[in-house]
Order: sequence, then C-alpha cells, then structure tokens
Amino acid sequence: QKLPPCMKNILSAIQSGENVPHMGRFALVAYLHSLKLSTNDILKLFSSAPDYEEDKTRYQVEHITGDSSSTSYKAPGCDKMRTYGICPTDKMDDLCKKIHHPLSYYSKRWNEEKKRS
Repeated sequence: QKLPPCMKNILSAIQSGENVPHMGRFALVAYLHSLKLSTNDILKLFSSAPDYEEDKTRYQVEHITGDSSSTSYKAPGCDKMRTYGICPTDKMDDLCKKIHHPLSYYSKRWNEEKKRS
C-alpha cells in the first residue's frame, strides 16, 4: 500500500461512516487530487460519510482542487498534519518517521515497488 498512515487513517474513518473533521477532509481531497484522482472518484470515497450531500461535497471538492476557483490547494505537510491532530503518530512506520510530506511517502513507496518489479 502506497498511502501514508495519515491518509489511510482519514480514508478508513470516512469509509466506516465516521465524521471526519474539516481539516482531515481537506487534506485527503488535496492529497488525492495530487495523485490525479478525478472529482467523481473523490466524491465516491466520501459518499459513505454520515453527513454526505453530493452537491455540497462536489462544491467543496471542486473548490479545493481548483475546478471552481482560481487556486488548487496542496496537501498539508507532516508538521501541519500533526498540528491539526490528523497524523496518527501511533501508526507511523519507519518511512513515515523520515519524511516531511505525505506525497513523499507515496513516491518513495511507488519507487520501491517499481524497483522490485
């Protein structure tokens, strides 16, 4: 799995119907957008959230991704994730402890996988 523990944790919480705080949702949307997921793919991931409303969620996703605004937001780095309490420090693995941004985790895991194949 290439997702860092923080993103796995947020995604798992959303998919199990937990109410995830705004900053967690923001971080996940910005992160997934960086991985080139489409708005519709991102919306599908949020559809099991207890407060899911497609129109409202679509508006928020499109705003974060820059589809409906002039700014495309970037996923927060590890320091900010810890500050907002959305970094599960008890679930950090060795790679996670060495990096400073969730996207770095993904790219390092991707490169490791590529070398093995």
